[in-house]
Amino acid sequence: MDSFVITEVQESRYDRHHLIDWWEQNTLKGSKVLVAGAGALGNEVLKNLALLGVGNITVIDFDTVSVTNLTRSVLFRESDIGLPKVEVARQRVLEINPEIQIQAIHSDLEFGLGIGDVRAHDVIIGCLDSVNARYCINQLAYRAGIPWINGGIGVAEGEVSFFDPNTEAACYECSISNQMWERRNQRYSCQGLKRNIPDVAMPTTAPA
Repeated sequence: MDSFVITEVQESRYDRHHLIDWWEQNTLKGSKVLVAGAGALGNEVLKNLALLGVGNITVIDFDTVSVTNLTRSVLFRESDIGLPKVEVARQRVLEINPEIQIQAIHSDLEFGLGIGDVRAHDVIIGCLDSVNARYCINQLAYRAGIPWINGGIGVAEGEVSFFDPNTEAACYECSISNQMWERRNQRYSCQGLKRNIPDVAMPTTAPA
């Protein structure tokens, strides 16, 4: 029996997206998304943004890849240990989808982003693991007038919330409890300088 061979297949990367009658691939291509955090959750968000074809991505994180990241971070390999997370993530995202643009900022949120940098984006996705970082991105988002999505993961659960400075709804700061304020204040002196207090590792797994 002769084998059936398909020749000259001209299949677009996004053909399956176009089968969805309400889908607007050009809107995604023109979108600008700022991803804050390149850890486990940031890896998943960056991977999915690349698969979807979001055209312009900026990712910011001050950390480097450690061996503990390898159990939860799809973009990192053992050979990446010690390298900036954002640089490794940028390379892997471009391997997934070379048609998009991605900028990596290896810096702390408090110092690496200005209001103009934030305002250049359509939305911020927070993939952060501390109250301090979420507080910072909330301040930047509201000053720039840009909506942001807050994501978090735990042992076997996840959290997603949406904050829009263009509405009268509560912001992230409104949701900070007294206990959370106490934890945040422990990291800062009365002059507003950050104390060198090691971060507490959060228990989690890849499925979360």
